[in-house]
Amino acid sequence: RFKKVTYPKVVLHLKESWSLFLSKVSISLYSTSSIFFLGLMSGNNAVGIFAPAFKVVELTGNILGPINHAMYPHIAKENKNKTDIRSFIKKYISFVALISILLFTVLYFFSNLIVEDYLNATSPKTIIIFQLLSGVPSLILLSNVIGIQVLLGMGLKKYFSYVTMVVGLSGVVIMALLVHNYSYYGAAIGTLIVELMVTVGFFYILLKKVLMLN
Repeated sequence: RFKKVTYPKVVLHLKESWSLFLSKVSISLYSTSSIFFLGLMSGNNAVGIFAPAFKVVELTGNILGPINHAMYPHIAKENKNKTDIRSFIKKYISFVALISILLFTVLYFFSNLIVEDYLNATSPKTIIIFQLLSGVPSLILLSNVIGIQVLLGMGLKKYFSYVTMVVGLSGVVIMALLVHNYSYYGAAIGTLIVELMVTVGFFYILLKKVLMLN
C-alpha cells in the first residue's frame, strides 16, 4: 500500500542524506582519480600497467564486507539504546587491525607470486606497483570499520562527511601532482597517501568523539 509522503518529510530526508551524498561523491573522487589522471597524463599503456594491480588491491580491501554489514546495525542499535560499547569497539578494531597487518604481510611478501600467477603479468613495473599498493587494503579495512561501522553507526556523520570531503578534494590535487611527475608509480604512492589520510582522519575522530568520552 502506497502512502502519501508530505513535502516537509521529503525535505527532512534530503537534508539528512545530503552530507552522506557528498561523502560518497568525495570517496568516488579520490578512489577513481588515479586511473583518470593516469590515462589523461600518461596514456593507456600506463593505465594497463597500473590497473591490474590496483583492481586486485581494491577488491582485497573488502574481504570483511559481510562482517562489517553485520556490525553496523549492531553498533547503531547499541548507540540508540545509550549502551556504552567503547570496550566492544576497541576489541573489534583491534581484531581488524590484526587482520590488516596479516593482509599487508601476505600481499607484500607474495607480490611476485600474485602478480605473475593471478594477474598473469610479468612486468617488473607491475610488481613494484603492487608492492607500493600492498598497504592500501589494510587501510581500506580500517577506514571502513572506523568510518562507516563506528562513526556512522554512532551518528557522527558530520565528522565522517568532513573527513571524506577534505580528503576527497585534497586527494585529487595530490594525485594529479604525483601522476604528472611519476606516472604509475605516482598513482600508487598517491593512492597509498590518500587512503592513509582517510584512515588517520577517522581514527582521530574516533579517539576524540568516541573512545575518550567520559
